[in-house]
Amino acid sequence: MSAATAAAPQQETTFRDRSAWAEMWSAFTRNRAALAGLIILAVIVLIALFAPWIAPHDPTAQHLELRREGPSADAWFGRDEFGRDILSRLMYGARATLLAAAGAILLSGVVGTVIGILSAYQGKVVDSLFMRAMDIILAFPYFLLAILIVAVAGPSLRNAAIAIGITYIPQYARVVRGAALEIVGKEYIEAARASGVHGFLIAIRHVLPNVVAPITVITTVGLALAIVGVSSLSFLGLGAQPPSPEWGAMLAAGREYVTSAPHICIFPGLVILVTVLALNLVGDGFRDTFDPTMR
Repeated sequence: MSAATAAAPQQETTFRDRSAWAEMWSAFTRNRAALAGLIILAVIVLIALFAPWIAPHDPTAQHLELRREGPSADAWFGRDEFGRDILSRLMYGARATLLAAAGAILLSGVVGTVIGILSAYQGKVVDSLFMRAMDIILAFPYFLLAILIVAVAGPSLRNAAIAIGITYIPQYARVVRGAALEIVGKEYIEAARASGVHGFLIAIRHVLPNVVAPITVITTVGLALAIVGVSSLSFLGLGAQPPSPEWGAMLAAGREYVTSAPHICIFPGLVILVTVLALNLVGDGFRDTFDPTMR
């Protein structure tokens, strides 16, 4: 009897948590723009995952006799300056661009979240040290700082992702710090401290779950910015190197043929536009869902 009684509050809490998530998902799906963005994003991710099986042509196969050929039944998006199928290259390029952007956001998200929580939890000295370091990074224009990092490390898609990730750390750190500051002063945090619970466990069990909402929103928007950043570095020749298919590099290759063969740069530009727009719509949907005043 006592065991059943003790288990009841835990079951009730779990049920309430599930009900809260179900309510948030229901609120998200009622936002038609956000739902459309999520569907578009899911399609793009699936295309990137299954590119080797659904791409109609080899993305690196050159057919010089067909170079700069416009859209046709054989090549829906046309062919580039080397006769390569643009649609196939966009499908494979989605893997490179999305993976690099996700890596950049993973780096900035993990480091920024740790810095934000430590700044809020460890007191004024640690807070001041970390925040001044973030101010130094923010003092540089983020894209110029990314260019500087890649120029020092060497041009590659991996280094471009690392550079974009470093420049976005302060955004995570500041947002997480602001959200965590509202939590660390709560009575249950003080009670956990007084009972001797280790600070790391308090941060993992109590602080981190309460900053998931702002992390989710900033991650979605940050992923869109990371795609633009990685593509921009590749456009400048500092990211993916030929002949690797990547959206920014494809856009850069097509700029020489804007008048003679505009399809070479139009389709990569449209793919970047649609992907970033979808991520922004999803980010707005998450923001409205997690903010009760917006419902």
